[in-house]
Amino acid sequence: MKKNTLFLFAFYLLIACGSKEQKAEPPVEKPVINDTLPKHIGLIEFDPSIDTLSFEVCHEDFVYAHFHHKYLSIQGEKPTITNEFQERFKPSSTPENGFITIRFIVNCEGKTGRFRMIEMDENYELKTFSEELSSQIFGITKSLEGWDILDEGGTKLDYTRYLTFRIQDGKITDILP
Repeated sequence: MKKNTLFLFAFYLLIACGSKEQKAEPPVEKPVINDTLPKHIGLIEFDPSIDTLSFEVCHEDFVYAHFHHKYLSIQGEKPTITNEFQERFKPSSTPENGFITIRFIVNCEGKTGRFRMIEMDENYELKTFSEELSSQIFGITKSLEGWDILDEGGTKLDYTRYLTFRIQDGKITDILP
């Protein structure tokens, strides 16, 4: 009985797999990787055309990505950031929708620099918001102080952070993360 069951199972597998001859797919051409890629994802390299010389990272060769330490934030946590924007941000007169993300580095002294901004519509396609709106968000973000210092075993390190702003009708409706 066991032999018959095993034989039927093997026969079923043979039929299920089919005997169609499969054609070989043409080789897929792999994209060429640019030699100018950053050392790791999220690296914000110094750009003399937009970055200030007064901001220095302590360990240029390694900056932690924002997701390595979930507790790194600003003193007072998210309410500090939300309150700052509620007090200072003036909604745009243009009814704009989408997202603005600002990435930056917090150095080993808790100071910020190397700010980068990307603007997207609701479908995550690149777009440009009005100067009235984007410059306010950028300026307020740059002025935030009191960022936590990352201390790993007595060594103070640099790390990246980001803030994403959801914009609806020219108003900030949410700040992430």
